[in-house]
Amino acid sequence: MRTLSAQFFKICTFFLVVIITTTAGLSIPSISKRDTVAKCPDNNFPVFVGSSCKTQHSMIVQCKNANTNARASHEQQCNQGENCVDFLLNDDVAFAMCVPVNKLLQWTNGNTDDEFCSGTIRFDSGASGDSISIGLNTYDTNGNPIQVFDMVEKVNNQQIGEVKNQHNFSQIYRNYNVHDIVTFCFIPGASDPHNPYYANKAIANAYIVRLSSIGGKDVQFTDIEPVISQNNTLYIEN
Repeated sequence: MRTLSAQFFKICTFFLVVIITTTAGLSIPSISKRDTVAKCPDNNFPVFVGSSCKTQHSMIVQCKNANTNARASHEQQCNQGENCVDFLLNDDVAFAMCVPVNKLLQWTNGNTDDEFCSGTIRFDSGASGDSISIGLNTYDTNGNPIQVFDMVEKVNNQQIGEVKNQHNFSQIYRNYNVHDIVTFCFIPGASDPHNPYYANKAIANAYIVRLSSIGGKDVQFTDIEPVISQNNTLYIEN
């Protein structure tokens, strides 16, 4: 593997305070006080259905009327300095969240057609055996979703999932143990028939969250997410 970043074994720690009340099916204002989580501000459609990233800096939020099941959607912007990542709230509900850039794993292929892998991210404290939601999105240089040929997610260097010809990949990983290392890879795919080594530039954003911190356990609580360690060294897989 060839190291692409000069920042080797850089560790970033942070605390993320999340106030959560619910999962899909209840009033979205009770999910979080943070602007970075999807909201349903229209009193005619107060029930959260799902959300997904529209661009690197915005999400589409679907809401419904509890009595008629009529649905409405709106676009919600991320705060400055945040990028949108798609997660799963449970196996059926998509849940987008805007994450501060300094907490994300970010890397790019430049304009090269090869497999490019992220640095590492992990929880260093908290309970073992929890379920986590893992999210990976790829965007072009204008912040719009860009489809790539292959996306892979790994825990402790063991592949746990793969999708092809997508711009995002979200899944739930159960029985996560503290210090388990999560990594991501993508292959952009050749875009120039005269130069098989050239590919359109894709910028990857990846992150992990405990399901308990975004309402995945259907309970009301206040959670302080444990410290996460990140190593933002980037690699090309040979």
